[in-house]
Amino acid sequence: MNIPEAIKILQHKVDQNVFQVDPDAFTALINDINGVLLATA
Repeated sequence: MNIPEAIKILQHKVDQNVFQVDPDAFTALINDINGVLLATA
């Protein structure tokens, strides 16, 4: 997964208001972003 793909996923989750429904989704998203950054470092 590359950075633009991660951004699209973030936008999709925000559009769905996932964070309001599931607070843990935010933590999962941060983990996803960290994984992307590590993979592209």
